[in-house]
Amino acid sequence: LDFITQMNPGWEFAFFQKDTGQMFDRCLDHDPDVPNYMLWMPTGYGKSWLLQMLSAYILARSPAAQLIIGTNSDLLANEDAHGVLNILRSEAFALNYYRPEFVKEGAANFALVQGGGLHAASLSGQQLGWRADAYILDDPTRNIADAWAPGQAAKLRTAYQSGPVTRLTPGAPVFAACQRLKTDDLPGWLREQAYQNPLNQQWAISCWPMVATEKTPAFVEYTRTRRKEFKPYYKTLCDIPNTRFSFNERQTQERLASGSINPIVGNAMFQQYPMEDDEAPWPLSCWRDIEHVDSAQIESINIGIDSAIKTAGTNDYTALVAVAHIPSLGGFAVLDWIQTRVKTQQMVD
Repeated sequence: LDFITQMNPGWEFAFFQKDTGQMFDRCLDHDPDVPNYMLWMPTGYGKSWLLQMLSAYILARSPAAQLIIGTNSDLLANEDAHGVLNILRSEAFALNYYRPEFVKEGAANFALVQGGGLHAASLSGQQLGWRADAYILDDPTRNIADAWAPGQAAKLRTAYQSGPVTRLTPGAPVFAACQRLKTDDLPGWLREQAYQNPLNQQWAISCWPMVATEKTPAFVEYTRTRRKEFKPYYKTLCDIPNTRFSFNERQTQERLASGSINPIVGNAMFQQYPMEDDEAPWPLSCWRDIEHVDSAQIESINIGIDSAIKTAGTNDYTALVAVAHIPSLGGFAVLDWIQTRVKTQQMVD
């Protein structure tokens, strides 16, 4: 918070900015409850700006720090890198810290004489060959359509596991600012992974819905201790000045209740709790993981093929799934599955 004030004299903090700045510091100071940090908020409240400030702040503290910013597109990556570069080039930064000398400057990356620097790219794009002392994730999902597109969530999870996770130096934190769009989007999946295995990345998560109610409260959640702190003083983001949402809390609730907005779109815009896919025959509550299947307990196995493709294998997914009926386990188990893009006959073969 002091750094933001130094860079922007007279800055007036919104309540969520104060909370976020304090959580940033706790993570950087190795608070065991905040090994990594996620901020869940709607669009239009300056999440990217906060992450740019965080990146510049880390380089102010440690000019040798190497940072990576991952985003949903190369365009946003370039904007984030440019924003950080502008902060470092400012007179306020030179006055309070040091005047940076650059050995490399590009549209999405720069390197300092002291050894530190920043590389920004889309999450699925090329990650630079250096290691990251902090990974900063800015809205990994581009929009609602991407979030609900078949296979997109799995693609992002793969990109995250093959990118950020492999680039971190020991103990390096991940900071993520996300708009929640679906139950199985990347931030939701990261939270579930933390609860499934204590050895997975653990998080402190701040959730600020557009309108806080008893059903959709604002909270901070700590996955390591499985503790959740609610924010009873908080009601709405709508009354914060100079934001894209100028309507008040009542108008927001009326728009949600009137049904004038598609529920999926309204849910994402207002950052209420994300929705499951209404077309899914088996909701997430039906699923659990099993480590072993005894073949003697299997009553039957069904193998199903599903494809929208007859002649070309370039557009839609084709899937083959093997499902076993195991009464002793209380239901059915997915033994194996394949997802690919091939023609129907190729899948049969």
